[in-house]
Order: sequence, then C-alpha cells, then structure tokens
Amino acid sequence: MLEAMCNGVYPVTTRANLQAIGLSEGPSEETPQMIAEFIKNGRATALATETLATLVREKHSLQSLVHTMGGYIKAGN
Repeated sequence: MLEAMCNGVYPVTTRANLQAIGLSEGPSEETPQMIAEFIKNGRATALATETLATLVREKHSLQSLVHTMGGYIKAGN
C-alpha cells in the first residue's frame, strides 16, 4: 500500500488498514458494491500524488521510525 501511495495510487483497502496508514477515506462498507462505488465516485483519486507521498514519508519512512524509536528509548519504554 505504501509503495502504491508513493506512486500516487490511493489504496482501496479495509478500514483498519486505512487507519493504520493514516488515511480516513475509504469505502463505507467492505462489500464489492461499496468498493466499486468508492472508486467510481472519484473519492479514491481525491488526494494528490504529493500528498500521498508526503504521508508515507512523514509516518512510514525509516527516518520516521528512527525518530519514534528514539522517543521510546529516551522515555525508557
């Protein structure tokens, strides 16, 4: 999903996965009909390529991971 986002493709996936990667827009239900409607309505293409890539960089990059882990280490967790 992250690779797709870096290339400007909005991932159409489960609500749990969308929340985990930091996206809020997705099909209202996980049925083929609702997924198709989500795609047909253009909601899957609403975010620009740069917006998707920025989200990946800020939340899922190695630099972001190192920063997060550093916070845990400093806190003694």
